[in-house]
Amino acid sequence: MKLLMKNNKTLKTFIIFNIINMIVAAIIGQIQTEYLIKKINRNTNEKAK
Repeated sequence: MKLLMKNNKTLKTFIIFNIINMIVAAIIGQIQTEYLIKKINRNTNEKAK
């Protein structure tokens, strides 16, 4: 029973870690997307001149 409780705690920690990781990855992805859109817009504006 003690081993099961330890595994349960490890699993919870692992799930929490995964959720945090997922949030961080989503934020980084969002920032990269915004950066790329700005870069594309800048290039498009320069070509239009």
